Amino acid sequence: MDDLIEKVGGRRFLAVAVAAVALAVTLVVWRVERDLERQVMQEAFASRIRLIEARIVNRMAAYEQVLRGGVAVFSVFQPVTRADWRNYVYLLDLDREYPGIQGVGFAQRIRPDERANHVAAVRADGFPDYDIRPPGDREELTSIVFLEPFDARNRAAFGYDMFSNEIRRAAMERARDTGQAALSGRVELLQEITEERQAGFLLYLPVYAPGSDPQTAEARREALSGYVYSPFRATDLMRGILQGEFPQIDLEVFDGPAADEAELLFSNVDAAAAALSPELVQTATIEVAGRPWTIAFRSTPAFVEEMQSPLSTVLLVGGLVVTVLVFGTVWTLASARGRAVRLAESMARTRENIEAKFRDLFAYAPDAIVMVGADGKIQDVNQQAEATFGFAHDEIVGQPVEILVPETLGRSHVGLRNAYVNAPQRRTMAAGSLDLRGRRKDGSTFRADISLTPLASGQETVVAATVRDLTERIAMEKQLSQAQKMEAIGQLTGGIAHDFNNMLSVVVGNLDLIEPQVQGDTRVAKRLQAAMDSALRGAELTRRLLAFARQQPLEPQAIDLNQRLPELEAILTRMLGEATVVKVAPGRRLWWCIADPSQVDNAILNLAINARDAMPGGGTLVIETANLTIDDTVTAKDQDVSPGDYVMLAVTDTGTGMSPEVLEHATEPFFTTKEVGRGSGLGLSMVFGFAQQSGGYLRIYSELGHGTTVKIYLPRTSAPDGDHPASAVAEGAAPGGGERVLLVEDNPELREAVGAQLIDLGYKVEAVGHAKAALDHLAKDAAVDLLFTDIVMPGGMSGFELAREARRRHPELKILLTTGYAATAAGDGLESEFGATVLSKPYRMEELAQRLRTVLSGE
Repeated sequence: MDDLIEKVGGRRFLAVAVAAVALAVTLVVWRVERDLERQVMQEAFASRIRLIEARIVNRMAAYEQVLRGGVAVFSVFQPVTRADWRNYVYLLDLDREYPGIQGVGFAQRIRPDERANHVAAVRADGFPDYDIRPPGDREELTSIVFLEPFDARNRAAFGYDMFSNEIRRAAMERARDTGQAALSGRVELLQEITEERQAGFLLYLPVYAPGSDPQTAEARREALSGYVYSPFRATDLMRGILQGEFPQIDLEVFDGPAADEAELLFSNVDAAAAALSPELVQTATIEVAGRPWTIAFRSTPAFVEEMQSPLSTVLLVGGLVVTVLVFGTVWTLASARGRAVRLAESMARTRENIEAKFRDLFAYAPDAIVMVGADGKIQDVNQQAEATFGFAHDEIVGQPVEILVPETLGRSHVGLRNAYVNAPQRRTMAAGSLDLRGRRKDGSTFRADISLTPLASGQETVVAATVRDLTERIAMEKQLSQAQKMEAIGQLTGGIAHDFNNMLSVVVGNLDLIEPQVQGDTRVAKRLQAAMDSALRGAELTRRLLAFARQQPLEPQAIDLNQRLPELEAILTRMLGEATVVKVAPGRRLWWCIADPSQVDNAILNLAINARDAMPGGGTLVIETANLTIDDTVTAKDQDVSPGDYVMLAVTDTGTGMSPEVLEHATEPFFTTKEVGRGSGLGLSMVFGFAQQSGGYLRIYSELGHGTTVKIYLPRTSAPDGDHPASAVAEGAAPGGGERVLLVEDNPELREAVGAQLIDLGYKVEAVGHAKAALDHLAKDAAVDLLFTDIVMPGGMSGFELAREARRRHPELKILLTTGYAATAAGDGLESEFGATVLSKPYRMEELAQRLRTVLSGE
């Protein structure tokens, strides 16, 4: 036999055969590595695209909340003045908090017969050249009357009738008839007054007449008062969203469902990049306020260079070198059968090692991988696929792939699968543009990204389906959106509370001044007391708003919740009545926590009242405490929670419970399911804000028919060395001794009222309207005993900054500060820096007198 092989060129045949096998193995390994590199690159590209899409959607959702806050302004103020609107937009801090927004405005609906009166009123308001543009008679007008900031660009739009433009009008009518936010098509804004012009668009929300609740499109048209809106310069907006964090992804944003160059809103593709064919491209469609946007994504050469790995090239070159060496070796040693056998065994081991590495890569991949044959049956799955779909390996192998597809799509999926097998190609499908879902063993479904890669296996094509479960990511995006919405509402409520506190301070101050003048007149004194009671109830309302906005002034201290429970149990038993059984379950060896004791009591009382209302026929209320340590495994799922030690306070009732829809809005201010007059809708929102401002958090667990549990988590602290009871405020107004007080208050009505109070208390008063005037006065007359200043003031210098500068110039000067917007009073190191105190608006005359004497005496 050896002689026969030698005769027909056996050495050459064996060497070529071995070299062919080595070359085939090299090419297979190189192709697999290239496919894996390509798949990794596609996954990274798709991941960045999803992040960009989420940023755009979340940013526009935040801007929609800004407009909803503007609509709320029209619900609170009647009528809304130009100053009210300017204050609202000022509090938003657009440049820092909402980059890319051109402004926030209001376009008023004006019927033709109202036009003359409307124009005359605006001209009388300080705009003598005002008129509605463009001229001409129209059936309905919507003139821009407010637009802040009122800079050069926005002044160009003042008085423009947006209903006169077809594209703007279409969006406004959609918003009017649906009551929802509506985005316009691509327009050129009136603000484009420079050579650098950009494409633009507008976002609208309708404002209906106060007290109306239109339920139909026809009723909404009749009740329409105007539109709160924002204009956007598309390039400025997108730069603010991207923030230069995606330099390796080029994108173009088009208005509409297709990439129409005439509808281009934004592009960061330069001329050089446009001339090249990108390695990866993907087009996605997102919906923003009822209007589709098409986004075309392109990878840049830098992205491809970053993602490319030299491993495939190394494998190919190394394999070719090995093939040449093997060929030469076998050619030389072919006559030695033993050596040839050992060489074949070595090659077999090498192949086995390569296959083992591939199996490990397959088995431990972070995404689920399902190998599907041409007949549609599952040939293999990795460990992540078992975990994702809930099937054991033996349960799923051999089954049709439709076992992993939702039942509603099962039949159509067979046709799609057969069509793909006939023309297989690499394909990445993102859930952002397609509603892709997988089905678990228990029948539940989940959103997913899916990538398909055909692999040759003999003469059969096997498809590797890579499935990524998006459940956790979607939950995080929803949590982020909810946090942004609550933050926007918090900014609005904090600003409104500040303005209310100023107004209430004027009312309370003047009532205190009048009270001594009506003593002996029982009838007038009774009416005066009723007015004072109403004003103080208004102050309590603003305190609740500030609590939700995490801006209430707190006096945190170390407390033992278990020590407070017996007294609270007695109070609640009397307050809730015999139909409600109150039980207390104190935790063992409870840690001390840091919080404001009075706010803890208020929180429990609010939760108890809610629980009583949820148990109209009676029930059980349980208050319990416990220690809890939060670790990184919890914070990974709940981004709002910080790791650490907490003391938990839980209030549980056996009432009616809440549906998921109600639970989603439960902590929003003024949201209530109670009938009119039964609640303000601020109880839970106040507790929510208090928990967050205290450095903790709040969670609600509820189910219809099974009651509700509200858990407050407060940070742990060390036990105090001794008791530190709060000093009681002395009753009665402590009179002044003729000391000189410099009063700084920008509100003229409040400045007058407080000045009169100080004079009645026996002080000498100099009153100014802003910080610069106060410093000028101190420069001329340093014989001032006490500086009494508001914290939030216009003019570029706050009360904090004024206090620092005044103390620097006059080290012995006493300082007392006041504010109705307590976010500035909570911290800033002021009390430790100056020893000063902050007096929250509104305040009674007795409280003002006591604080003044405390500060002047240095106590």
